Amino acid sequence: MAHDTKRHVLLQALEVIGDPECLARKLGASRIQLESWLSGFTEFPDKFFLRAVDILLEDGIPSATEDEQTRVRKH
Repeated sequence: MAHDTKRHVLLQALEVIGDPECLARKLGASRIQLESWLSGFTEFPDKFFLRAVDILLEDGIPSATEDEQTRVRKH
């Protein structure tokens, strides 16, 4: 998987959680590791990537707005 894709997922997880310290805890990593991954200094390991994906699946997928729901129903 591309390094940029993994980093993008990590950035999205950070946006969802809103706090780097909290995200590091949820990932089971240290704040220093998280900062290193976010900066692109070190590669984001797969096991942490999968945890970040879980965060997005559980907390980060916004529900469709009413307009989107209506448009989907009409098609």
